Amino acid sequence: MRKGIKILGKVLSAIVLLLVMLPVLAALLLDIPAVQNMVVHKAAQQISRRLGTTVRIGRVDIGLFSRVRIEELYVEDFQHDTLLYAGRLDASFSALGLFGGGIVMSEGVLQNARFCLRETPEGEMNIKQVVDKLSKKDKARAEGKFRLEIERLETDGLDFCMERLEHRNPSYGVDFADMHLIDIRAELKNFTIDGPVIHTDIGRLAMRERSGFVVEDLAGCLCIANGCIDIREGHIRTAKSNIELPSLSLIGLDWALYKNFVEEVDITAQVVNTTLSSDDIAYFSPKMKDWHLTLTDVNADVSGPVADMSGSLRSVRTGADTKLSVDFAAQGLPDVGKGHFKADISELTTSAADVDRLAAALTGKNLPDEVLRIAKNAGKIGLTGKFDGTLTAFAADAALATEIGGATCL
Repeated sequence: MRKGIKILGKVLSAIVLLLVMLPVLAALLLDIPAVQNMVVHKAAQQISRRLGTTVRIGRVDIGLFSRVRIEELYVEDFQHDTLLYAGRLDASFSALGLFGGGIVMSEGVLQNARFCLRETPEGEMNIKQVVDKLSKKDKARAEGKFRLEIERLETDGLDFCMERLEHRNPSYGVDFADMHLIDIRAELKNFTIDGPVIHTDIGRLAMRERSGFVVEDLAGCLCIANGCIDIREGHIRTAKSNIELPSLSLIGLDWALYKNFVEEVDITAQVVNTTLSSDDIAYFSPKMKDWHLTLTDVNADVSGPVADMSGSLRSVRTGADTKLSVDFAAQGLPDVGKGHFKADISELTTSAADVDRLAAALTGKNLPDEVLRIAKNAGKIGLTGKFDGTLTAFAADAALATEIGGATCL
């Protein structure tokens, strides 16, 4: 009996020692780069089989204090094009979500990456096909939401493209059916993916679109959820514009409506103390390409889709002497030349020189010499009233006041 107990004690001691040593040996093995990469490559193969598409990881380095470096991560869509490529991702993990709460990273740095959204021949976006593959049939799992939180995220050299099957191929400006944002450099705080909801604080963001439109700095609080994009305390700076956006919302009942953004997505925005160049707007409304106007002291509220927008322009200045306050409605944008406008002008003050410059910008023609001479003699010009029509043909009910007299137009 005594001998049996002694043998049993040795066996139990060996088991306890083995239980202690196995995690230590596993940790030591996983600290070897070759073992790390072997495990990661096997995991990538498993993910590839599960998704039904190609997932590759070039190299992984797992360091102390939960620091991970991933190089050459590649995810292919079902059309065998690039969905995601990351040249290098450095991350520090605070939690892996093994016991709920999701994955938490204290910081992440993404370099030389590319993210491509493309419309498939079936009319859906390529990322939806991959996400559908990841969805669980098991009800308990389906009710759970994926959660990722990154306390601080930096991107350096990120490219983003969104491509539809049918391109618009405009001669100038952004092609919303084939949009490419290049060299995105950003610093984000509290970046969170919580199921279908994404929100973050943008500390800074700079980028350029292949059309030539450049954003030097963008900041604000961003939330994206179920077809809606909301920005609070936003700021956008380009070489010629400085835009302050206390609020901006793009509201679509479904992401599919963004395919017809101009008509189907409602926009509500508040703009304050803003300088805005028509050269920047022209990238989105090419008819304004030759205007070359700068608006200052812009304070406005707008609502509605681009094709049927209304709002209140509380103040705007341009040129040396022009100031405007107006309530407006515009139909037919972004084609300014064919658009129909209604305007209720509460204040418009200007001068002959500004009128001549505005006429040349909007219509391509200067005022006739005789009209310009009369306008100069009139001195300061004031106008109130209502207008209904296009930029070149409209009905008016207005009152004109000058330093030498006034007139009404019915």
